[in-house]
Parts: sequence; structure tokens; C-alpha cells
Amino acid sequence: GRGGEPLREKFRRRVCCFRSRPVQAQLISRQQMTMMGEEGSRGAPIMMQSEAVRLVEDLKPIKLEEVGTKQWTKYHQTLERLNMQAQLSVMHQSDEFVVEALIDHEKIDVLIHDLIVTEAWKANIMPKVVEELASTHYVKLYLIAYHESIVVSLLEKAFYTPTAVAAGGELLVELADYCYRKTVKLVSDADREEGDLPPPKTAQEEAAMSEMERLEDQERQISFGSACSAVTLVRFLSDNAKLLPLGVLTRMLSDHDILQTLVPLLDRPPWRRVKGGGAQVFSDGRWADQPAEEARRLTKMDAQVWLPLHNLLLW
Repeated sequence: GRGGEPLREKFRRRVCCFRSRPVQAQLISRQQMTMMGEEGSRGAPIMMQSEAVRLVEDLKPIKLEEVGTKQWTKYHQTLERLNMQAQLSVMHQSDEFVVEALIDHEKIDVLIHDLIVTEAWKANIMPKVVEELASTHYVKLYLIAYHESIVVSLLEKAFYTPTAVAAGGELLVELADYCYRKTVKLVSDADREEGDLPPPKTAQEEAAMSEMERLEDQERQISFGSACSAVTLVRFLSDNAKLLPLGVLTRMLSDHDILQTLVPLLDRPPWRRVKGGGAQVFSDGRWADQPAEEARRLTKMDAQVWLPLHNLLLW
């Protein structure tokens, strides 16, 4: 109606600045930056395009029973290298040949399959073995937990391209289910009282933690970052709603009511917190202090919630 048009235009102006490529899940750890070395920091690729194409061609779906094996470890290392190269391409605005290879060789569905398998392993198998294996196979268990963030990060980079979204095919239904589960987790985390959150650990307390306690703490951090990335994936799915199979939209809007799921995140965003009397925001993959003058500004994660609402309601 006539009264709704100004509101729509006002909303578009407010969020249009966030339509650039999201950064949150594209960042990489300090360990990965060290692996890149000085050449990577100057923009030199960590692999040539021909090597990236060969690695992508060799990607095959991983079965649940293969997680943690030598074959899986090699697969994990391959994805980690591809993710680092894709990140460098984004940072330096160079040729994104990793994403192009994933699309050209139809490997987007392999990544989605891997994401679902990893989530299933962490939810159903890790709780049964973590107590027994944490002290002897800590690194392996951490890599499995961390693997989820690598896959979801690579999907984020790929889904910036509409062709990659369309390449997901029918497996996009599984991805929509994954994003819904992660979004629900964010909402449930945000509903917890602030007093229930564990206080920050001192350096001495962290040093005294057992392997199992440290692994559980790292898993919580990884899970939170992956859930934030899932919100960004919802944004990309909504950006390309016309390209999605009808079953995907039905699952998102009818079965899961993703719009109703996202709204509580605007009221109590879990990526905002108060620490030591000051405000902090989870952005670019880490918690950072927020200046008082920016308290009323939209954060990147706020925008990732507003954009799908805008796409699915106002357009």
C-alpha cells in the first residue's frame, strides 16, 4: 500500500550496505595464517589453479564410518587448504578459482553431504567416545569438531555466487534443515539468562583444564561460530529464492517457519554480550569490544538476519 512503500525504501537503504560479501565465516585462524606464511599475507596463492582443480576433482562423499580415519584426515587437510586459498582470493579480490572449481566439477553437494555427516557424527558418536578418547586422541577429536567450521566456511564463500546455490540441487533441503537446527540453537542460547553463562576463564584455569574440558569448551566455540555461519547461509538461500527447488522453500517457510525462527534473534542477539562492564560483538569470527557510539548500529550478524526477512517478506 501507499503507507508501506516509504518503510520498504527506508529498510532497503538501511541494509543495502551489507550486501557485500560477508566476512564472518571467511576468516581463518591464526594457525592457518601461520601456515600461509608471508607469501600468503602478501596475496601470493598457497596453491596454483591447476592444483586446486585437481584437489576438487578428487573430492568424494565421506561416509559416517570413515570419519576420523586416515582417509578422512587426508580429506580434511585438502578441504582446509582449499578453504585457505578461497579465503586469500576473497581477501585480495583475486580470481576465485577454488569456488569456480567446486561449481564446475559439481562438488557443492559433496560439501553439503560432508556438513550433514560431520554434524551427525558430533551429535551421535562424539558424546559416546569423548570421555574415553579425549586424553589419548585429543587432536583427532578436535579436528573432527573443527571440520564443521571449515565446511560451512567454504560453503559461505561458494554461496556468494548464485550458481553455487543452484548447484546444491535437492541436497539444499538437507542444508535448510541444518540451518534451521543451528538457528534454533542460537535462539535457545540467547534465551539463557546471563547469570547462567560461564564466567571467562583465567590463564591459570585454562592451563589446569583437562583435555576433555578443553575439548568441550572448544566445541562450544566452534558450534557457536558454525551457527552464526548458518544464519548467513539462510541469507544466501533467501537471496536466491527464485533458483531454489520448490521443496527447499516449502521446507524453510512452511515446515520450519524460518522467518519466525529468525525474529527472536533481533530481540536477543547472541552475538552481543556485556563483559567487564563493556559491550562486545561477535564479528569476523571473534569477539571484539564495541564502542559506545556504535551501540545502535547494525552489526554484520544483525544484517544477516534482516536480509532474509527482507528478501522473503518485502520482495
